[in-house]
Amino acid sequence: MLLGQLPAGGPAKPNAPPTKEAQEDEQVEEAAGDTAAASPSPGGLLEPYLTQPLRYRLLYDLLTYPPDEVGEGRERARFEGLSREELQVYLGLAGAVGEVAERRAEAVAEAELPTDLGEMLTSGDPALLQEALARLEEQEPERDGPLHRRAQQILVEVMHAPDRPARQRAAAGDALAALGDPRFDPERGSLPARWWDPERRAWVDEPTLGFVRIPAGPFRMGSDPRKDRMAFDDEQPQHEVNLPYDYWMARYPVTVAQWRAFVEATGYDAFDKAVLHDPDNRPVRWVTWYDAMAYCAWLNDRLKDLSRQVSGVSGQASGNSKEARRFWEVVASGRYRVTLPSEAEWEKAARGTDGRIYPWGDEFDPDRANTEEAGIVITTAVGAFPGGASPYGVLDLSGNVWEWTRSIPKGYPYDPADGREDWQADARRVVRGGSFANNRRVARAAVRFWYYPLDWGRYYGFRVVVVPVSGSDL
Repeated sequence: MLLGQLPAGGPAKPNAPPTKEAQEDEQVEEAAGDTAAASPSPGGLLEPYLTQPLRYRLLYDLLTYPPDEVGEGRERARFEGLSREELQVYLGLAGAVGEVAERRAEAVAEAELPTDLGEMLTSGDPALLQEALARLEEQEPERDGPLHRRAQQILVEVMHAPDRPARQRAAAGDALAALGDPRFDPERGSLPARWWDPERRAWVDEPTLGFVRIPAGPFRMGSDPRKDRMAFDDEQPQHEVNLPYDYWMARYPVTVAQWRAFVEATGYDAFDKAVLHDPDNRPVRWVTWYDAMAYCAWLNDRLKDLSRQVSGVSGQASGNSKEARRFWEVVASGRYRVTLPSEAEWEKAARGTDGRIYPWGDEFDPDRANTEEAGIVITTAVGAFPGGASPYGVLDLSGNVWEWTRSIPKGYPYDPADGREDWQADARRVVRGGSFANNRRVARAAVRFWYYPLDWGRYYGFRVVVVPVSGSDL
């Protein structure tokens, strides 16, 4: 907590004028006293911040993430530049946020969900799911109560357990969508706010809202038929491609909830309404290439707005690491923008630098991807195949839905300067990753297919990337 970092200036010499530091410290102490008087009880100064944590998530993050800069005292003070009134709120929150979080965690841990109710939630039977939801609402009408949160917790654990059957993980994902998926923040376009770490059995914040950094450098693109006998001709020859810039790939494909946030914010209606029929945490489908690009343009502006809000709280970018601050800095700079990934950006994020065949390695595993072999025959909640993570932690790159890229299909070797990244051309566009209806051969990281930009269908969606403006050719 940041209260432990309040500046502690030394005492002024007797009979000497107080130093600037001492005056400032006196103001801090006075503000702390004022805040104590305005206790964080319901109806007090802090109530909106404590009862609406998602709405005030940026301030919450400011208070709780551990700084990693060098220096001491004011050099590390996160509240530098706040007004007196803001400082009062800050100090009160710093003391109250931890207590509120602890009380809520204890209540959730103590809540007991009936065994049969948990089984019904993960049964995969729509009728049993609806019955379970009705029982849960009858026992606890408040959807934010400890019983609901305990149900969410159980479902998240099931969905992120690689040893659970794929069908059960998929069912847990759908139940989670019905209850409200706690991984996503509806106040910020339903982008990821946190993810579940199954090894630590703990939530981990997503200070970059689900964007994962892919470091600059070379990687092996395409397939070598001597290693991969399933390779298609258009994947050859395997060759080295250098991407000389860092970029940030979305951890998940764009979800139905994220698409809905875009539609509600913009009034965009030039799309097939079947887009909104799937559960909120599944990947959006039935979108054209132009639909995907329209979403990218909106999200680009939305992230810029968020970056200004982040910087406006403390004069610094939000996040719990230098990595996160760097992300928000490049978003705010205007040198990077949100768009669809190129083929090369997509493939590097999917397989890393070692030329592996699948995101997780060279051997296919039906428990790691929503493909034909999984037997689910429909999309699943994003992240329901945690064993399929790429070397960078990006998920759902094999199966689930085909994903639009901004690239025009051309032969290898890959050359970004040969016109294949011309986003204004009226041309076919490459899709990557395969879908729930495709088999292991098509779900390989090097596989390429294409559609016309006005095509749409039940098998393909998209994910987004944050790349340099020059890299996106926009």
